[in-house]
Amino acid sequence: MKRILVLAALAAVAIAPVAAQNAVTPEYKWTKGGTAGYRLDVKKVSKVTGSQEAEIDQTWFYLFDTEVADVAPDGTATVRVKFGNAGVQFQIPAQSMDFQFDPGNPEDEKRAGSPLAVPFVAIAGETVSYKIAKNGRLMAVEGLAEMFQRIGEKVKAAPQGANYYGIAMSALDDMRTVQMETLFRRLPETPLKPGDSYKTPKVRESHPAVGSLLVQADCSFAGAEPAAGGEAWKISCTTSKTPESAEAKSPGKLVEARSTSEFLLAKGTGAMVKNSYGSVMAVEQALPAQAGAAPDAPPAKITQRDEITATLELQTGAPPAEASPAAAPPSGS
Repeated sequence: MKRILVLAALAAVAIAPVAAQNAVTPEYKWTKGGTAGYRLDVKKVSKVTGSQEAEIDQTWFYLFDTEVADVAPDGTATVRVKFGNAGVQFQIPAQSMDFQFDPGNPEDEKRAGSPLAVPFVAIAGETVSYKIAKNGRLMAVEGLAEMFQRIGEKVKAAPQGANYYGIAMSALDDMRTVQMETLFRRLPETPLKPGDSYKTPKVRESHPAVGSLLVQADCSFAGAEPAAGGEAWKISCTTSKTPESAEAKSPGKLVEARSTSEFLLAKGTGAMVKNSYGSVMAVEQALPAQAGAAPDAPPAKITQRDEITATLELQTGAPPAEASPAAAPPSGS
């Protein structure tokens, strides 16, 4: 009996290292001077229902390059993003537009004066820098506010630019959000095996209509799969947003807020290979009282529901490492 117990203990010791080898910690593996090119496609449908009704459909794309300007000893990197060509399709109640801008095409310059087109023209050549930890935590952003100010001034200077300033800058802000959500994802803090899950730390997010929100993602690690001639880690996340305080007063009421992300992170280089992203945000708000309305009349309300779908894809640079041979199964399996 003692001999059987000893053999069982030795077997457990022998098997433990094999199990540990299957656990990995996906992370961004920045290399100073490393570059990559991406295409970001975004579609947004905004619907207003209630006392007023409207619908706005927007589809746009951005091309941009990334360059790792610096890498700290702890793996934190400064990633510089430079924007290139862009395009947009708008369908709003008063106007529609189908516009693509290539700085090298003289014909595009002739169509660049519309206030709805200005953000997609003016962004070409702009640069923003992100400071990112190797686990995907966003630590700092530089140049974003200045870029928004420069582009905003150009929108206002366009013919009738003041009338379209809000929708034009809203599209730019959506791009900012989607770019950060697709290019940088929060990764697990500890090793995982395929099938394991993890939660991201809660962070605060401010919303002008509903106040402070707590944001947290539940993620599932699927392991490795072929991607772009190599292998990449596959991770899927569902993110929830909830009001930080039920008692807090705000002009709007949160009806729905969630997002999803399924992404591939190259095993060898840590580059984002592809990310499919979606989000829904619905907010109910009371409208200002109309002139002549009865004092005891209930306030008119509207609900705005914004649905975004986006895809980020690696175009050039930083390909995944070549797929490694499959590991032999543990003996006795």
